[in-house]
Amino acid sequence: ETAGTGPYTVIYNDGTANRTANNVSSGTPFATFTTPVTSTTTYTLVSVTGSNSCSRNSGFTGASATITVNPLPQGSLSANGPFCATGTGQLTFTETAGTGPYTVIYNDGTANRTANNVSSGTPFATFTTPVIATTTYTLVSVTGSNSCSRSSGFTGASATITVNPLPQGSLSANGPFCATGTSQLTFTETAGTGPYTVIYNDGTANRTANNVSSGTPFATFTTP
Repeated sequence: ETAGTGPYTVIYNDGTANRTANNVSSGTPFATFTTPVTSTTTYTLVSVTGSNSCSRNSGFTGASATITVNPLPQGSLSANGPFCATGTGQLTFTETAGTGPYTVIYNDGTANRTANNVSSGTPFATFTTPVIATTTYTLVSVTGSNSCSRSSGFTGASATITVNPLPQGSLSANGPFCATGTSQLTFTETAGTGPYTVIYNDGTANRTANNVSSGTPFATFTTP
């Protein structure tokens, strides 16, 4: 109050209806009619009546007040890759709600890691990089610049960087022949994902064999 005699009967409108608060003391908070408040709401004074029955219904020094409800951060985690053997790992948090930049805490299967000043849609480096093995990253919490924080219920809570092994294996040949024969080579994998494009040299030039399956013979470039 700046004038009047309390305690007061305060009637205010919350955008839905007029609400009445009794025995209000100047400077002492009182609960809103609807609580908790789940969305930004403006409250406007309708009237204030003092204990001496004097009442005002217009011309208030400050006739309204707003409770602002900021949304919790929400969004998805994504990752780059896949890589062959190794690569520089990056994660991206893409918001659908919240106020950045963000502090993102994620777990990489070893420990919780913290990335500061993360902007929505902008990649940031993983704690351990380069990434040498397939790794899944899971959001622990995201905190916005307004201190609102979410620790569960993310739209996309995890992302995986896939690291594929380089092809590995052995080349073998058929034969021996007497004078001539239909020659074949076989690539047998111990790592990798086929089918393969195999480039080999036959002493004359590099030759290319396409769609080679591990353990399945393919004809040499020159045959017989």
